[in-house]
This record gives sequence, C-alpha cells and structure tokens, in this order.
Amino acid sequence: MLVVRMHVFLERCIDEAQSAFVLSQLITDNIITTYEVLHSFQQRRFGKKGFYALNLDMSKTYDRVEWGSLWEIMSKMGFCSTWIEKVQRCVCSVSYLVILYGLAGEKFVSQRGLKQGDPLSPYLFLICSEGLSSLIWHAVLREEFHGVRINRYAPVISHLLFPYDSLIFAEVTTQWLCRSNRRCKCHQIRCSRSKTVTFANLKDKFRSRIRKWCIRALSQGGKEVFIKSVLQAIPMFAMSRFLLPKTLCKELESLMAQFWWQKSDRNVGFIGAHGTCS
Repeated sequence: MLVVRMHVFLERCIDEAQSAFVLSQLITDNIITTYEVLHSFQQRRFGKKGFYALNLDMSKTYDRVEWGSLWEIMSKMGFCSTWIEKVQRCVCSVSYLVILYGLAGEKFVSQRGLKQGDPLSPYLFLICSEGLSSLIWHAVLREEFHGVRINRYAPVISHLLFPYDSLIFAEVTTQWLCRSNRRCKCHQIRCSRSKTVTFANLKDKFRSRIRKWCIRALSQGGKEVFIKSVLQAIPMFAMSRFLLPKTLCKELESLMAQFWWQKSDRNVGFIGAHGTCS
C-alpha cells in the first residue's frame, strides 16, 4: 500500500536530475544527456576554462543508508510524521540471523541499510539521493560549484543521477577538485570503477558471459538459445538509443560465430583455458 501511494506523488518531490523509478521520466533521458555533454567536451577547441565529468560508483549503497538521515530528509521534504512512522515500521522491524554449519545464531536487528528486493527500498533510496542533489544545487547557487553548458543557450547541467551511479559535471577548479577528493573518501566511492563507460565494454560483456559457460556442456540447440537469449540481448539497450560502429558490430558477430562453431574449450582464445568440465 505504501509503495502504490508513494509511486503516485514521488515525481513531485524528486529532482529532475534523477530519472530512475520516477513515473514521468525515462532513464534513457539521462543517458542521452550524458553522451551529449561528453560530446560537447570533445568538440571544445577554444577557451581557457576546462571541464570534467566524474562518475561516482557508490560502494554498497543500499547497505550504507543511515536511517536517521533518511527520516530527517523525509521530514525536510514535507512528509508528515504519521507517514514517516509507517515507513519506519517497515524498515526497522526486520531481524536477521546467521546460520553456520546448520546452527542458527541469535537474532539481531540492523541499525542502518535498506532491504534489497523490498519494493519500497528503491523509492527510499531516491529520497536519500535527493539529499545529495540538494547539496549540489545549493553549492551551485552559492557559486562554490559551476556546472557545464552544451552551448550558451542550454541550461546548466551539474549532475545526473542513476540507480547506482551519479555523474557530476563541473568546471575544473583546484578548490572543487580538493573537495571532491575528500567527499569521495568519506563516501567510500570505488574510484577504480568511476570512469566513463564506452561501447568497447560490450565486447568484455560478451567474453565474460561466454567464459561462464562450458562449450562441451551445451548442445547445438543450447548454443542457439544462449546466443539469442543472452548474447544478442546485451547490446539491445545501447542499440535502442545509439548507432554502434560497424567495426564493433562485426567484432560482436565474430565472437558469436566463434562460440557457435567451436567444439571444445581448447584454443578458444577469448574464452580462456580455465574450463573444468569433464
């Protein structure tokens, strides 16, 4: 009941920078906007100002949500105390126990975090992200942080939010870079994964999926189902919005053809030589 009620009015209190789980917005809108901004970075040839894009991949985002901060943000957003109390009952009433070697330990109650799989959790996480979005907008209004424009007539874009990632676009200044570095350390952002994703990672996804399957364990019919249901579905999301390079399409087709005609795990090259199938 809470999910249905919240789903209706959530778009009224969530910033337009967030496109996930909001009824009137599409997640593909932020994707297209991101590529347009990055394209404008590559086309800049003149000017003294520099700009950068920072992709923040949060580490264990759902597990690190502080309940006290969540209730405070909901109160600031205008949720009544009765509604917040009902949400608290759903979030705080969960208990856990650990089973080790068939023996169950004592039950304990968590002090923070959201349950993954709970239909209410994505909406509560959006409310937490709204706190971050508000802080960024306040920094922009105080001129402590400067967003980017695609052209002089376009609106300022400072950040875009996704379910598990946050993209920040800013003018390069020493002061903001130092603050960003400190905040990354405080929020335990995985900097190794905080980078721009390109079409080249589609080949890595193909290889990764193929490595998880032993060729000799699949019949020819199984290979056909695997190619149509798994491999061909990987680039569908990107192809629905962008034109992939012809060279990349040929490489993906080559990987599928090699997987289709290969009879064993040996000398496959991209599949690897770590198969343990008998």
